Amino acid sequence: MTATEMGAGAGGRTRAPSQIQLRVATLLMTATLAAGAVGFVSGAVKLPDEVAAAEAVAIWSVGVVGVLSWVRHFVFYRGDAARMGWTGGFAGFQWEVGYANLGFGLTALAAVFGDWGPAAVAATVVGYGLYLFQAGLVHAWQAFGARTHLGVETIVRKTFSLVFAGFLLYFGARALEAADAWPF
Repeated sequence: MTATEMGAGAGGRTRAPSQIQLRVATLLMTATLAAGAVGFVSGAVKLPDEVAAAEAVAIWSVGVVGVLSWVRHFVFYRGDAARMGWTGGFAGFQWEVGYANLGFGLTALAAVFGDWGPAAVAATVVGYGLYLFQAGLVHAWQAFGARTHLGVETIVRKTFSLVFAGFLLYFGARALEAADAWPF
């Protein structure tokens, strides 16, 4: 498939998103944040049962978040690029990010609902946490490496992945230890 077939105009530049694309991408991001929060609050309520907590986090903060992120990055990629302020050429990397999110999301849902066991659930939560931690490092590097004045909103947006990843790693690590699958 060529860049033009994937939505890029002449010279590989992404066509401008419609207002509907932008609104839907914004709504999907809000739903993603809400699903993540539901997972973390549900997980915290289930503690000290680490396995039940990790299952709640896996369903909401990995499963639902991963699937919603795929829809946002793949189906509504033009609107999502505009939402993020990205004005470069064809945003094909968003499709890759979308597929990674979908892979983690579906794996988390399968681990919980397919009864793969606590170690698989915990490993999926930790894996998504590590993925988002690395993404958060890139976002922070981009924000702080620009050496320009950053507003509070920019700092929060660019470092949010690190906070989200921290919660995932916390719940995942506790569940790995409870499942006697701690690798260290």
